[in-house]
Amino acid sequence: MELGEKIKAARLAIKMSQIDLAKAIGVTPRAIQYYESGTKQPKNATTVIKLAKALGVGTDYFMSTEQLEMANKQDEFLETAKEMYGSRGKAQAQLLLNRTAALFAGGDLEEEDQENFMRAMTEIYFEAKEKAHKRYSPKQYLEDEKL
Repeated sequence: MELGEKIKAARLAIKMSQIDLAKAIGVTPRAIQYYESGTKQPKNATTVIKLAKALGVGTDYFMSTEQLEMANKQDEFLETAKEMYGSRGKAQAQLLLNRTAALFAGGDLEEEDQENFMRAMTEIYFEAKEKAHKRYSPKQYLEDEKL
């Protein structure tokens, strides 16, 4: 059973409307429709946790512990990118995640390989941002940062 089917089945089992579920987790009713139809997936692990709580199921009903941990790491990566580089940095990090996810769409990586890939990708992203900052920032701004 796919994620959308699981969400719908759990919602119907407790006789909850899409509108009520949307209110409970802080998304639009249209987002619930997208999730249930499989058109879109929840954006982050927090949304999955809210879904599980609202529907009275464990998060493992929707995804394995390993998948949830990976989603949490991706959320942390995005938030760190936002804190360091603003909304544009977060958008770039999200694009990177989306493109790398497409690379592996045909099959699953082992958990250890996923963690290693995520760690390497995160390091490369932040190293590239730091190099770009040093290279393209005017010297006066770099000197101000040293003070």
